[in-house]
Amino acid sequence: VDGSFVREWLLLGPIPSTDMETDFLADAGGEANVRPKEGDEVTLKDGTRLTWIRARSDRRRFDFEKVFGIHPWSITYAYCELSSERRVETDLRANLLAPTPLWLNGKRVGDVPTQFFNSENWLGLNTVLPVLPITLEAGRNSLLLKRKQENHGGDFIFQPLAPERVHVDFH
Repeated sequence: VDGSFVREWLLLGPIPSTDMETDFLADAGGEANVRPKEGDEVTLKDGTRLTWIRARSDRRRFDFEKVFGIHPWSITYAYCELSSERRVETDLRANLLAPTPLWLNGKRVGDVPTQFFNSENWLGLNTVLPVLPITLEAGRNSLLLKRKQENHGGDFIFQPLAPERVHVDFH
């Protein structure tokens, strides 16, 4: 955790649904406990088999549509592990267009804050993204996002901030 953007994820989906309450990973340990590896399979209740795939972005922005294509009204899971040398309290800066539940080390810590953005203002001077406070344990920390694709794009950023940083508040 050094303030860089997460550019590599394990992804599962798309699952044709907009039901954010259903745990589609129940048979694989559940959303709180899943620790997937690349190539692991998940069987949905309707018999559909999905495989966790590794995807990487060369940019700070990650685009689900480049991986899965356009699938409006669907659910996609994204998993990564964050390494920390020691237990730290820090913040997570992210931008998704819809509220996105976040599980960290088996605990739901809340929804990733959302804020509308456009391509002309992508992390520009006029963009101040909200943060979500998180606590990372020493070692590897598992992190799962459950993303709902409605009828808009699939871009997002995800940046765990370095614990040692300057804080500035503007009023």
